[in-house]
Parts: sequence; C-alpha cells; structure tokens
Amino acid sequence: MRIRWKLLIVLLSIALVPIMLMRWNAQRSMQKMGNDLASIARDALVHKASLELRIIVEEHSRVLRREKDLIEMALRVQVSELEKRFAGAHHLETFNNRTQASTSMPNQTFYRPPAKRFKIMGNGGIRPLSVSYDRQSFRMPSESQKKPADVYKLISSMVPVYRSLATMHPDLIFWQLTALEDGTQTVYPALATPHLPMMYDSLATQWYQQTRDNNRMTWSLPIPDAFTRQFIFVVSAPIHAPDGSFLGATAITVPVSVLLQEDEHFQYLSDNIQSVLIRPESKSRDKNPGFRIIARQHTLEERHHHWWAGLSDDWLKTDDEMLLNTMAKDLQNQRTGVIEMVYEGKESLMAYGCIDEYCTALLLIVPKADLVAEAVSMENYVHTRVDEQIKITGLLLAGVIAVVSLLAFLISGSITGNIRKLVAAARGIAAGNFRTRTGITSGDEMGELGRTFDQMVPALEERVKIKQALDVAMEVQQNLLPQEIPRTAGLDIAARSIYCDETGGDFYDFMDFCCEENQVVGLAVGDVTGHGISAALLMATTRAFLRSRVMQPGTITDVITDVNNLIAKDTEETNQFVTLFYLEINRRENTMTWIRAGHDPAIIYNPITDRFDELRGRGLSLGIDRTYQYTANTTNSLAAGQVMVIGTDGVWEAHNSSGEMFGKERLKELVRRKHQARSEEILSSIVESITEFQAETRPADDVTLAIVKVGAETTKL
Repeated sequence: MRIRWKLLIVLLSIALVPIMLMRWNAQRSMQKMGNDLASIARDALVHKASLELRIIVEEHSRVLRREKDLIEMALRVQVSELEKRFAGAHHLETFNNRTQASTSMPNQTFYRPPAKRFKIMGNGGIRPLSVSYDRQSFRMPSESQKKPADVYKLISSMVPVYRSLATMHPDLIFWQLTALEDGTQTVYPALATPHLPMMYDSLATQWYQQTRDNNRMTWSLPIPDAFTRQFIFVVSAPIHAPDGSFLGATAITVPVSVLLQEDEHFQYLSDNIQSVLIRPESKSRDKNPGFRIIARQHTLEERHHHWWAGLSDDWLKTDDEMLLNTMAKDLQNQRTGVIEMVYEGKESLMAYGCIDEYCTALLLIVPKADLVAEAVSMENYVHTRVDEQIKITGLLLAGVIAVVSLLAFLISGSITGNIRKLVAAARGIAAGNFRTRTGITSGDEMGELGRTFDQMVPALEERVKIKQALDVAMEVQQNLLPQEIPRTAGLDIAARSIYCDETGGDFYDFMDFCCEENQVVGLAVGDVTGHGISAALLMATTRAFLRSRVMQPGTITDVITDVNNLIAKDTEETNQFVTLFYLEINRRENTMTWIRAGHDPAIIYNPITDRFDELRGRGLSLGIDRTYQYTANTTNSLAAGQVMVIGTDGVWEAHNSSGEMFGKERLKELVRRKHQARSEEILSSIVESITEFQAETRPADDVTLAIVKVGAETTKL
C-alpha cells in the first residue's frame, strides 16, 4: 500500500474517531439493551417451558403407566379364564349354557367399527373394516390332543370374557388373540369370514415365540397389524396346563395411536413439538448408552398426529454423550427430567419420563426457537432501530471522508519522494550493485531509515560473500567423494552421500590396493559429529589420514589405530569424534576383514536362508582416546547373492512429521524385496523410500549408504 493511502487512513482515523466513538457507543448501548431484554425474556420463556414440559411429561407418563397396567390386568384375566377352561374348573352344564348363549344369537350382527378399525390401503387411503363382537374367527388343526369340537367349545366360551374386557376398555383393546401349540388359533372380534386367512399364522409370529421362550408376559415393539396395517403393540402371556406345561399364548393388541394419544397441552407449547417413545439400549460394542426410538409421532401435516413406528433401525442421535448419560441415569432411577440438546440440527428442549420398569420413556422434543420467538421478535425490533441510526451517521461520515481525502493527497507528496529513493536503492542492490546508496539527508524518520539502509548494504555484501564461499565448500566436498566405483571381481558396489546442509560430516571412500589385480577392495563409511563447516573439515581430514595410511605397510589394525592417533591430536580441544566402519573384501581368499570404530554394524542379507546378520565388533569412535588399540574381525562366509548394507544413522533415524523413525526394519524389508536387483537400484529404492517417508519434513541429519552385492557384475556410480 502506498504512503499516500496510508496517510489518508491516518487522517481519516483522526477525524473520524470522535464521530465513530459516539456512533459506536449509541449503537452498543441500544444493542446491549435489546440483547439484555431478549436474553432475560429468552431465559424466562425457556425456564417456564421447562417446568411446563416436566409437568406434561410426568402427567402423560402417569397416564401411560396406568393404561399399561390396565392392559396387563385385562390380559391376566384373559389368561386366567383360559386356564380355568382347560383345567375343567367350570361344570359342563355351565360351560354348555355359556357356549349356547354365545353361539345361538340370531342374525349375528356385523357393523361398522369405531374409527380405530380401518385398513390402510396401498395407496395411503383407508377403508373401514367390519367385525363381529359375537364370535371369533378360528383356525382349527386337522388333529389335536382334544377332539376339535371340544377345543372349539372351550375357546368359543371365551367370547363373553373377550367382549366384557373389550367393553371395559374400548379404546385400549384392538384384537384379542389366542394361539395353542396344537395349531388352534382365534381372533376376537371376528373378521367378516369365520375362518382366519391362510397367510395368517400366530405360531410363526415373534410375539408368540418370545412368549413361549421367555414363559412370561411380554410387550413387543411396534409392528404392523396383519389385518389393518396399522402399527400396534402386542401384549402376550403364556397359557399353562394344571401341570405347568405350556399350552399356548393369548394376547391383546393395542394400537400405538390409541395408547399414545396426544396431550392437548402439546400444541400450546409449539406446533413443531415431537413425541417419541424411546428405550435405553447399547448401540455398539463399546457399550456406550444409546436410546432406540420405538415409536414417534408425525408432524402436524401428517395424518393428524397419529403415532407411528418404523421398521428401520432408528436411534436418538446426538454428539453429546454426557447428556445421554444423564438421561440414562435419570431413567434408571425412574426420574423425570428436562435437558437442552441439539437435535436434528436444532437447539431443543427434551423432557422425558419412564412408563415401565424397563426404562421405556416418553420423550417430548420442542425446538427452542419456537419457545423464544417473542424474545427474538423484540431483539429484531431493537436491531431495526439501530440500523436506522447507522444510516443517519453514515451520511455524516461520507462528508468527513471527502474532506480528509483531499488533505491526504495534498500532504503525501512530501513523503513519497524519499520512498522512491529507497525503492531505487533496493532495486540496485537486488541487481548486485553494492555501491548503491539512498542519498536521503532529511532529519526526520525517513532520513533515519535511509541512513540505516545505507549501513545495511556493506553487511549484506559480506553475507553474500559467505554464502558464495559455502557454495564453493559444498562443491569441493562433493568432489572429495569417489567419482566412480572400483571394479572388483564378483562384487557389485554402489554408494551415495546426501547432506542436510550445504556441507556435512558423512563420507564414504574406496581403497585401491596395488598389485592385487582387482581382487581386494577397501570400503570406508564415516560419520563426523555435528553438521556444517566444522564437520566437513574434520571429514576431509579423516579421509586424508585414512587414504595416506592405507597406502603404507601394515595391517588393517595398524591403519585404524594410527588414524585414530592422528585424529585425536586434532580434536583434543573441540571434543569432536568420528564413527567409522572400515571393510576390506578379498575375493581371492573369499574373506572379509573389518573394524567397527563406534559405527553401527553392517547388515548382511542372505537370500538363500532369508536371514539378516550383522558385522559386529568392539571399537571406540575415532578421536576420543589416542592410545586405543583396535582389533580386526574376519569372516570367510561370503556367498553369492549376499547383500551388504553399510550406512550412517541418518538412514534409520530419519523422522517424519509424526516423529516416527524410518527404522532398520523398513530398511531390511526393502533389501529383502530388492535383493535380486543391482546395487545401484537397491540404493536408489532405499533413498526414494526415505524421501517419501519424510514427505515435507526437513532432514535433520546427513544420509550415507553403501551397498555391496556378492556374485554380481560391477557397476559405475
């Protein structure tokens, strides 16, 4: 941004601050007043609604429990009467009289039932269903323990009992079902036909099987009724013979829409209130509390608020597990509660209360937005008034901005001249002209900036020279590394060093021995402590000492011991040291001789046995103790196909962004997978894997790696 525009901003700030402060204070006061009033009203409305919801859910839950008890009591009467008949508790005469009274009524009456008995058609329409309260619809087995006629009389005598219970509880009892193990099945009131449809089989239903298995009274989840397609609860209980054996089951079906009728106070709170029937269950293996929705109510536009139940797996969904825990504890203790929860993307109030001992609960869900609508309206009114004030002050601000802008353009000319001088000097330096100066002589801050800029130029020139020197040092160090691989019979060798800075302390080198006719090769891999110039200098010194001493007479032990003595003299004051792995391979004698001076052991992979071994041995790092005597290690276990890996710790200690190390196991797996390839290909695969592993993470250490493969042709670096 140009100075002219900055000056404009400064002047505008000075001129507009008083106006903006007054404007801001008035706006803030009015908004705070509106927000405070809205907040107080919102809290009061939510508190009032919470109390009303608690009362409503308590009353409704109490009604549901009472109706549940009435249904179970009616079912017990039904069971008792059936067991008496099968036990022969009634005299035959009384039994016959009742049977005749219930079956000899002239002109059995078929009539239109109450509104609850209708059949839901496939197109969503409904059709009234005609039934008879004077008889039952039967299905009799071909053979039974009793004669079919006797069983028919026994079951038929239950019509007065069924009718009496249905009359006492006309809104609760939908169908009265009885099914015996011998295949006898009845439905009361009777359908238009005396015989049950062939596709209807109570013995195959879940409620019958659960009653038989549990041998106790059972409430089913809501299921579609076989005759009307309405959703119903099936309350069933077992029928026992005098000896306690299971004879069958009898049941009462209750429409969900009748049992869970809407309370008249629901719509007083909100048109969008939802009524849900839930049951606590564990949804997953972690046993976290969950609530299965076993029935829910349609919205106002759908079927006049009929309760319905889906056959899909429906759960109360929320991300707040603590609220679910609170609800679960309250229901376990049979307590009513009200909580605030985000439901279906909306902040809502939820009131819940138990209706049975299994913690089945009625849940009322009301969007908070409906409860606080009046407070929101008040808040919107205040915001409207604030917007009007903003428009008025905006006109005043526009005039002030015009005046200040004119002044800013007039004053800024005296400042921008020096700025242009600074820009020209900076461009000259960018082009490499370090003799450039700004020439600003004023006594103000711009003059101070110009003088500081002029003082910076020589320091910047010095930094550039240092950078150029580092680039030269990097080039020199790279040239110190071997430019080609020595040709040795039966060995395929590859090596590479990658530095994390311009220069580094890692190195590798090959030793040629005269008069050996390419049968002996020496390989050194070293790692100097630290990074940068100091490590690079010690690396070059170590390489020079090693090359010079190898060309002189003596064993490998003498060579490394003398090199250690020389390095220790140079590092007495710096406390630096060098780890080194030096290896000589004699193809004529098929032997390997090595010394491990504080370096990680070399890794050998034998593809025939699929086994990894290490070339270990004792040895102190170079430069620590000048009197230390090194000991050589020798083996004659060279075999065709073996792959040797010698590296520095920068290979397996490479880290990714998560702090995880590359590790030797990944390295070994790569060698195992690529062991049939040439050494250079194995080396490239490892380097690429390390690069992919580190991704965007900057390397923290140098990486040096040498691969020696036995029995393959040689290759060039």
